[in-house]
Amino acid sequence: MFSSFARRYFWLHLLAACAGIGVALQPQPIAAEQRTCVLPCPEVKPACAAFRVREQDQVWVISSRHIGCPTTTTADSLQASVYEKGTWQPRPLAEFYATDSADVVTTMYIHGNRIDASQASADGLAVYFQLVGKFDHTRAVRFVIYSWPSDQIKGPLKDVRSKAARADEEAFLVSRFLYKLNSDVPIGMIGYSYGSRITLGSLHLLGGGSLCGRSTEASKGQAIRVTLWAAAEHNDWPLPGHTHGQALGMADQWLITINGCDPALARYKYVDPCCDPTALGYAGLAGGLPADLAKRVQQVNVSHIVGGTHEMSAYLYAPGIAGPTAKLVLWYDEK
Repeated sequence: MFSSFARRYFWLHLLAACAGIGVALQPQPIAAEQRTCVLPCPEVKPACAAFRVREQDQVWVISSRHIGCPTTTTADSLQASVYEKGTWQPRPLAEFYATDSADVVTTMYIHGNRIDASQASADGLAVYFQLVGKFDHTRAVRFVIYSWPSDQIKGPLKDVRSKAARADEEAFLVSRFLYKLNSDVPIGMIGYSYGSRITLGSLHLLGGGSLCGRSTEASKGQAIRVTLWAAAEHNDWPLPGHTHGQALGMADQWLITINGCDPALARYKYVDPCCDPTALGYAGLAGGLPADLAKRVQQVNVSHIVGGTHEMSAYLYAPGIAGPTAKLVLWYDEK
């Protein structure tokens, strides 16, 4: 039998050998013993490239922050701005849709909770640059930052619960926004934290599902690929027959990160005191999937990369996460 020291020594060296490499998983929960929280050694970063928006790209903010209760609103109620010459220029939403092209990937980033409007724009530009702007080899991208009212409010429980409810409302707006895209436009989506809940809810609605007793327009058949970072979503909701049960069938490919060291997702059960939920981004899907869905879904344990944080930047600046994300949501294989 190994001593406790020998066992720790063995596992630390095994994890060190795997540092920087995500472990692909089948769609099933992550066992407690797999949630090892070891960070790799810091990497030496190259000189920073200067921010730019490439000539072939567009960067937009689509915002619902001005909308009070979105229950009876439509996608036309959203506000649009385009990034030009270092500033945000308001534009009619119709101008955004007029730029639809089958040759240009539309990739959307949806942020999480406690993010004000300026931070949402700044984070979105960082995501664009890290995944797209600093590279010359990728196809043209119309990058969308979806900005929703997630500013922090007083009271931690009130904050997370009210934003969970708001995320469900935002799902209607995002579904209507996506519905209006031309059917030949390839779509990529990145949902972070509650942004994952919005993403899954919107695709569930596009798939013909209902949410909170309401439904919306069904999909035109757009091709969609999705990455979920640190998903603040009940881990049984995406399963067929559950709250977001139509979502997984709406995307060709899914990349779902799992971090059993995330301190915020570890407390996700407090979001809904009625059912004591587990977060999708903390433990993975609560059960298996039918074969046709399982082949679309890749779950990756990133605990050894991200460690004990819920910060978006930990995902964005980790090559082992950002690289596969970019490949998926920018449709590299379809250039």
